[in-house]
Amino acid sequence: MCAVWWGRRRWAAAIAGTVLIMAFALSILPHIAAAQTLPCGTIIDEDGEATPIDDCANPFHADTSFSTIGELRINGVEITEGAEIAVPLGEAVPVSVSFFEDPFFAYVDFYQIRGQDFVWRDGVALGGSDTVRFSETGAYVAVIAVEDSAPVLVRRGWWGRLVSLLLPTARAYYPDYQEVKAIPFTVKDTRSAAPGVLFLPGIQASRLYTKNLLGVEDQLWEPLNNGDVKQLAMTEAGESVRAVYTREVVDRIGVRPFNTDIYFNFLSFLNDLKTDNIIAAYTPFAYDWRYAVDTVAEIGTRYEEGMRSLVAAAEALAARGNGEVVVIAHSNGGLLAKALTRALERRGKGGIVSKIIFIGTPHLGTPKALAALLHGYDQRYGYGWVMSEVTARRVLNNFPAAYGLLPSAPYFGMVRAPVRFAREGGGRLAAWRRAYGREIDTAEELARFVVGEGEGRTLTGALADPAPGNTALMQRAMALHRASLDSWTPPAGAAVYQIVGTGLPTLTRLFYRKRLEGEGIEPLPLFTDEGDKTVLAASAAYATGTTWYLNLKEINDTYSPPETNHANLTESSVTQALVAAFITSATPTTPYASTSPFAADSAYDVISAHSPVSLTVTDAQGRVVGVTDARVREEIPGSAYTELAGAKYIVVPARLSYTVTVRGSATGTYTLLIQRLRNGTTRDLWRTGKIRVTPAHTATFSKTPDGAFTPLSLDRNGDGVADAEKKWKKAKRQKKERAHHGHKKERHQKEHHERKKTHRDDDHHHGDNDDDDDDSDDDDHDD
Repeated sequence: MCAVWWGRRRWAAAIAGTVLIMAFALSILPHIAAAQTLPCGTIIDEDGEATPIDDCANPFHADTSFSTIGELRINGVEITEGAEIAVPLGEAVPVSVSFFEDPFFAYVDFYQIRGQDFVWRDGVALGGSDTVRFSETGAYVAVIAVEDSAPVLVRRGWWGRLVSLLLPTARAYYPDYQEVKAIPFTVKDTRSAAPGVLFLPGIQASRLYTKNLLGVEDQLWEPLNNGDVKQLAMTEAGESVRAVYTREVVDRIGVRPFNTDIYFNFLSFLNDLKTDNIIAAYTPFAYDWRYAVDTVAEIGTRYEEGMRSLVAAAEALAARGNGEVVVIAHSNGGLLAKALTRALERRGKGGIVSKIIFIGTPHLGTPKALAALLHGYDQRYGYGWVMSEVTARRVLNNFPAAYGLLPSAPYFGMVRAPVRFAREGGGRLAAWRRAYGREIDTAEELARFVVGEGEGRTLTGALADPAPGNTALMQRAMALHRASLDSWTPPAGAAVYQIVGTGLPTLTRLFYRKRLEGEGIEPLPLFTDEGDKTVLAASAAYATGTTWYLNLKEINDTYSPPETNHANLTESSVTQALVAAFITSATPTTPYASTSPFAADSAYDVISAHSPVSLTVTDAQGRVVGVTDARVREEIPGSAYTELAGAKYIVVPARLSYTVTVRGSATGTYTLLIQRLRNGTTRDLWRTGKIRVTPAHTATFSKTPDGAFTPLSLDRNGDGVADAEKKWKKAKRQKKERAHHGHKKERHQKEHHERKKTHRDDDHHHGDNDDDDDDSDDDDHDD
């Protein structure tokens, strides 16, 4: 009986409910009809179901203020109203939303705008690794929805579900979420007709960092002191002692007004190319330049968040553009570019590289790297307070990259030997002559000399004594050059361009002789003007491709400071104009650049001081070359200041008149030497005998407009009054050696064989200078 009664009650309740629902539906049918006729279009969900828009001004019921939702980022770019974002179509890119408070639930939907309709394209529930794919360009709306607890729609129960089924307009989007944010934006395709650009900087041109025991970051490069440099030390196996990582390339060094731009303007130039749609994107790839280039290319380099792949960076840039990547490489970056293309080819991806632009690349190495490794040459920063030559040489000894920059086998068939020994002198000099002849003219001999094979060479604090190189790293670098770098060819279809700097005094060889001051031997740096101050033109132009030479002498005479040289080749507007032309396949019409080498018709004076003095040159316009106020100044175009094993060298254009100032820094004796560099030949002109010096000592002499040198005026006590004059001694005329570059390899081998056979030390290229103050040996240094 109860069951029958309960059944009737349920049936009656069902009928009553149905009547109520139908009455309610009939009462709102006019509103439904009105909503269906609104001229607002529809919202089409992921299942293809269309829902009419019930609010033309606010289709997604978005809120006007937000206490929970922060910013939306797609592919790392913040999306604001009306923003444009470029993404590779069809590929997953990261999407993230920041929140002021953690929501219970949140997601973001992406709708493409098609006329008056909004078509769902992708969506993600936020949390974890979220990605989105865009298959088409055009206008989009991102809709972010947030709930702070279980969604209202769930709490409505069966009545809410029934109403939503009967009344489609009740499903207007997102009315029941705590916060809704709608952001219109535009999607563009990065894979246009433009390529991506991968920029590879040179050695010492990426900043390096580590963290101390407390997790506090410490920048090691550029260093603040020698302690930072020491933390860059590596083991004998070429592995970093500390956990070192990189983050960015060096844009500029120093502080204003003494800062120097390294890549600052070049990076701005690349950004302008991107803005103008000449390139799709660019990545300046910072790397740990202590390692060999094949290690960086194959394994990657450490960033703070972990290892970053150079191969992956190249592939990503190709994907963001037209499927191709242009590699622009400066200095050591060019060797890294070669290793990269090999790594890509091994993975079947060599075809993504469409062009390679080498800028000042030492394809065959550079004698400057040899001088740095053996003697700490040109490695002093902050007058030794920031980095000293002694510290740099000790740390460099286990850097694999340092050995990769030494002259390789083909170098000896194109450029004169990077090491030569004086014909007189016993001890170590005599032993070297017996082992190598008068000069080192093969890669194998150079390797033996670098490691001090058979000498029992040790590392001392005396910079004049060559450091003992790392045998394993030397052999590894030679093998890398033989197997890959020297025999390198570009990937099929890739165009190769080279930018080569010429016209500046560049170290071309080390000449070992008896010391002018004191006992033992010293290395004398010899220069040529066929280079960019670091890399010889013959090495920078070695790769097969289109080669453009820069007349850096004329560029620096024409443009205001700073001087353009190897370190900042990319900063020159001439270089940038060439790069833009190469990328667009245009014909360059750039002044001071040519596809033919410039004639080496410059002349330079090389003034050197040996022992405890400082040296400065001041021209008629008040421009200074040398060290003043504990910093190096090279204000005269075409000039250079350098130090090697305690001796100071200033190179200045010979056409100028100038005044030289010598200041004592300790008690002892010093000698001055004046040489002439012309057409690649260095010749002794004048020298003094030994001059006693104290810290109060000052001496000056001048070069007059007619090219004569005045006697040396000595102020021994520093009272500003000359105490004496010192006359110059003229060097004995010597035979001139011709054809310093372009020597045939056969001639080198023949001369080498004859020297080894006879062990004679009377090479016909050299003669003695007058020397009536000491017994030092001043051979002819034709280069």
